[in-house]
Amino acid sequence: MRQAVGVDHQARRHVILLGLMGAGKTTVGTDLAARLDVPLRDSDADMLAATGETARQLRDSLGEDALHAREAQHLLDSMARPDGAVICAAAAVADDARCVEALRRTHDLVVWLQVPPGVLAARFAREPHRPAYGVDTVAFLTAQAGRREPIYRALADLVVPTGGGAAGAGAEVETILDALRS
Repeated sequence: MRQAVGVDHQARRHVILLGLMGAGKTTVGTDLAARLDVPLRDSDADMLAATGETARQLRDSLGEDALHAREAQHLLDSMARPDGAVICAAAAVADDARCVEALRRTHDLVVWLQVPPGVLAARFAREPHRPAYGVDTVAFLTAQAGRREPIYRALADLVVPTGGGAAGAGAEVETILDALRS
């Protein structure tokens, strides 16, 4: 985890949510943004609004590299905005050196929503906007977790384990709010 030594927590502009696809960034982010009364900058929703296409459609029409480049630029643009926001970053930002460096240097609160790959895989059937990769979703997400979770861990100021239960994001939001207050 990052060490935010000497950071004035009142100076933080953004809360940045990291995690694998399906980790609950949008659900937690929506609730958190409402509680903080700040805008939500969600990679999936913002790209859909700008292009009329879901992440899956963009991946299918432009290719995975182009999708990930757009997702990375979304994070960098969102972090550069002067107004405070809750930013839901695409999972692939962990693979982009510019994003990793920006997240390493930021004074914003970086939160990793940690969810087991088996829980994430169960969500893919219910959420058609997510790009699908192969027939064994658990294996795919386990491989992604192996690559990306060490990066998320190194960048996060706060790790919030979640099983993503149907009860909503209340506990996760409270944990993040508590961190902001301390």
